Amino acid sequence: MSGRHKRRNGWLAILLAAALLLLAARSAAAADKQSALSPVLLDAIVRIETPIPADARTAPCLGTAREDR
Repeated sequence: MSGRHKRRNGWLAILLAAALLLLAARSAAAADKQSALSPVLLDAIVRIETPIPADARTAPCLGTAREDR
């Protein structure tokens, strides 16, 4: 291979690596933005009800139902 082809291949490799790094950085930023718990998402939770078994350790003092808003 001539020197000219080696240089061109080297530049192509650098360009490809830069493009892949840019794509990875953009993907990571988008994932962080989507996974953040926004107030709108948290407002969607209205109520949580949890049944507790009668033989649970805390059932005598706290009861067999839990509810949180």
